[in-house]
Amino acid sequence: MYEPFPLGLLLKKEVSLISILTIAMIHELCENAQFITTTFRPEMLAKADKFYGVTFNNKVSRINCITKENALDFVEQVRARCAG
Repeated sequence: MYEPFPLGLLLKKEVSLISILTIAMIHELCENAQFITTTFRPEMLAKADKFYGVTFNNKVSRINCITKENALDFVEQVRARCAG
C-alpha cells in the first residue's frame, strides 16, 4: 500500500525545474500530504490554497498570510522587473 509522506518542501531552485505535469501531480498528492514551496511561477500559485508573504524591515523578517490576488500581483511585478 502506498502511503505518501506528510510534508514536502520545494524551494525556488527545485521549483524552477517543475513542469505543469508535476504541478498537477503535487496537487493530487496534497489530498494526503502538505507541500510548502517558494516560487515566482503563477502556475504554482493557481493550485495553492494558502499564501504567505515575507517582508524584511530593520533586519527583521516577518511572515504574513496574504490573499491569492496579492501573491499573483507580487509574482507579476517580480517577473516584469526581471524581464525589463
